[in-house]
Amino acid sequence: MRFHHRIGIESVSLKAELFLLFLEETIIGFLISFVISAVSSAARYGDIVFAAAILFLLFLLFLWRRFPTKIAQEGFYLLYCIGMGNVLLPLLYFFCGGLESGMPLFYILFDVATAFLLDNLALALEFGTSTAELVLVLIYDYRHPGLLARFTDLGAIRYFDIPVVFIIVGVSVGLALRVIMRNFRENQKMNQELLRQIRGMAQTDPLTGTYDRGYLFDHIGECIAQYEKDGGKTFSLIMFDLDYFKKINDTYGHLTGDQCLKKLVQVVRENLRKDDIIARYGGEEFICVLPGADDITAFRRAEKIREIVEKTPLSPELKKPVTISAGVAQYEAGMATEQLLKAVDSNLYLAKRRGRNRVIWRNGNFAPMTLQQEPPVGDHRRAGDISDEKK
Repeated sequence: MRFHHRIGIESVSLKAELFLLFLEETIIGFLISFVISAVSSAARYGDIVFAAAILFLLFLLFLWRRFPTKIAQEGFYLLYCIGMGNVLLPLLYFFCGGLESGMPLFYILFDVATAFLLDNLALALEFGTSTAELVLVLIYDYRHPGLLARFTDLGAIRYFDIPVVFIIVGVSVGLALRVIMRNFRENQKMNQELLRQIRGMAQTDPLTGTYDRGYLFDHIGECIAQYEKDGGKTFSLIMFDLDYFKKINDTYGHLTGDQCLKKLVQVVRENLRKDDIIARYGGEEFICVLPGADDITAFRRAEKIREIVEKTPLSPELKKPVTISAGVAQYEAGMATEQLLKAVDSNLYLAKRRGRNRVIWRNGNFAPMTLQQEPPVGDHRRAGDISDEKK
């Protein structure tokens, strides 16, 4: 009889799941009590009460499955609470031994269920009427000594009935709390994801769809914090811009320049990993953050992007290929965000100064032998240009 339903922000299934939980556990509790009462015959009318309660709860379960609409469900919640608090509990008191029966424990279950299932006015009215009714039952019992003895003689049954009911009620409340905690964790996770998406939308460049400068600084700060937490898992930055972008705007107009930026971002995104991000740093300058990547990996990635951009028409109006220049920098322990950005910006400046359409890393040093033997660049002349300029 378990009710399986995916809990989501748009769903109201928490109440539904709790309702079926209380309903099932109450049926089990009354069923066990009915068996004990029928076998012992100590509670003369208790087995009738338990049988009536079981039929009522089964009928409620049938209606629940027959009419699953939200309005009907709210009515079932109220019907369950009224049946438990205003009808079954007084009957249990009289026919199953008063306070020495399992009625007080079922009353705890009723209180928990009512608090979870009802809201506002319905909650206040149900608590008020059930409490008033219970007080009247206690007063009536007090004024008529020996009244309960006419209906029940618990005797040894209390040593079986009360512990069983206690276990049923305790398990029900415990499971209810677990359902609530699970729902809370799942909704908290979904809320965090929604907040992340909203934050990303709010910190997105409207032209290119990349993250903006504010998000970039926050993300680099998170990467630094993760580096300190993991104890050495580094990350790298690639900073690049379009060569002679001002000339493109002056010659072909800003609409063509905007088209070039959008196409450039598309090319870059297609060559980044899932966890990498790209942000617009300013004007035609963009920065890619590569978590978990050293500067060798970032250098190769930048060279690959540079080669693809050089061969990809960024706008049909342009007669000549558009190129990019890039700088690469790796985060080192103790660096601040500003220091890392300054390092990658300096390498981009060197790339522009040394002729553009190239990638510079490690404060202007040319690629090590491992990269030259496994060159990410398409022509060896470019590596020679870098070494010549170093001379």
